[in-house]
Amino acid sequence: MKNEFWEVIKNMSDYSGNDFNPNDIFYHYTSEIALEGILEKRELWATNFSFLNDKNEILYGIKIVIEKINYFLDNKKKLDEYFIKLLENLKIRFENENMYPEVFVTSFIQEKNKNDVNLWERYGNYNLGFKWEIIQQHARNYTNFNYFFSKVIYDKGIQMHRIDSILRSAQESLAKISENEKESEFEIYRDCLFMALSIVITFFKHKAFINENEVRAAGIISHDKMNEYYEYIHFTKISQKVKPYIKLIQWDFVDDNYIIEEILIGPTNYPKSSEKLVNMFLKKHNYKHIKVEKADVPLRNNN
Repeated sequence: MKNEFWEVIKNMSDYSGNDFNPNDIFYHYTSEIALEGILEKRELWATNFSFLNDKNEILYGIKIVIEKINYFLDNKKKLDEYFIKLLENLKIRFENENMYPEVFVTSFIQEKNKNDVNLWERYGNYNLGFKWEIIQQHARNYTNFNYFFSKVIYDKGIQMHRIDSILRSAQESLAKISENEKESEFEIYRDCLFMALSIVITFFKHKAFINENEVRAAGIISHDKMNEYYEYIHFTKISQKVKPYIKLIQWDFVDDNYIIEEILIGPTNYPKSSEKLVNMFLKKHNYKHIKVEKADVPLRNNN
């Protein structure tokens, strides 16, 4: 019965895919140095969540879960003792950062935001366009972690509803399981629910960032299985800091058009030299079919 329980909970948490079309293009903002690295190594990385610039993104989702768990516990008269025990254990795990799964993420933007002046300024002056179908195919085949791809949710009401739905679905599923089995498999049921909730909140973000319309690809693994996955974790030095990453997508064939659709160059004081640099990158690393375009937004004057 525990396998059926996991499938129910996993299906509630896995909303990857959304309403995307296989031909939809998703854009990854990046810097000049990172662009050359991606083209040379033929890899797109996902960075460990704990080492991103704003760690509050993780804490925000955890606060949402704890808030909803507290709501259930405040109304515990409607709950059986087993589910109360489960919720209390979940709360302890979410309050202990060392128990949280390892999450590796890469951010994308939908095509309608590929020329957003604020995103150019915040995330880099180059934009790589990938087909959704290609991202899905290569990430699922190459990423050894649990892989998910979804729009980020900014609306707190929707965020709370998703957590609520998972908890109520778990409660209903557990009600169908015998007391003996529930007690003997308590840690399994708790860990399944903990992982499902952790997956969902990976795609939560504060409403202040709603204009970004971010889409995330994430590889997730629980702490108790990390020893099996260290061979897939690599390290890089960025701005004098070492950051762990996994290879989300890797390609080693010449038909580059199959992977990268286009490279968009952001607003700059030196558009001709930036375009020349990108074309030199492409020739140096034997890319022949990638479309290169310049952004159609003006450079903001900060004076």
